[in-house]
Amino acid sequence: MTVRLRPATPEDADGFAPLLLLSAEEFLPAVFGPSTAPLLTRLFREAGNLFSFRHVRFAEAGGRLLGLTLAYSADEERRERLRTGWLLMLGLGGGFLARLGPLLSAQGLVAAVRPGEHYLSNIAVSPAARGQGVGSLLLAALEQEARAAGSRALVLDVETANHGAIRLYRRHGFVVERTTAPRRLGPQSFRFHRMRKELR
Repeated sequence: MTVRLRPATPEDADGFAPLLLLSAEEFLPAVFGPSTAPLLTRLFREAGNLFSFRHVRFAEAGGRLLGLTLAYSADEERRERLRTGWLLMLGLGGGFLARLGPLLSAQGLVAAVRPGEHYLSNIAVSPAARGQGVGSLLLAALEQEARAAGSRALVLDVETANHGAIRLYRRHGFVVERTTAPRRLGPQSFRFHRMRKELR
């Protein structure tokens, strides 16, 4: 299988949410609610927000999307944070107030990005392509992208129970920087490792 990595385009919108949801099957719906997939699709199509196609790289083979990364620099996070919140509010519409608590709680668990860091928000590989090196290809390409952007470190947040992902990150040189206290989002409790890789 020959895997090709490429930047996303707005035309990839239908394939984005199903893959992204694989990376956080319980956490994303706990934050965004029952309209998670259409909300993510809408955000993906628009530039200037942290879920935009401009921050996504796909792995594909034979015309099939096999995986993705969603990542951005600290400068991009700072520039697009407010617009992302605005678009989330618009996308959730009348349900925004009901989601405000989970959205605020999620901010305490993930996505704090410091100057000089490049943040891996999500990485996902389709079940049929797992164990074939797709995740490693995506991580290697992201590291090159981060270096080209002038970032000094790659950082990510991973659920402490996601042992397979943690093993992958450790193989690629990431170390646990800190671990959050458990936090409830509705009926579920989540806990994350912040992992970091210095870029020499």
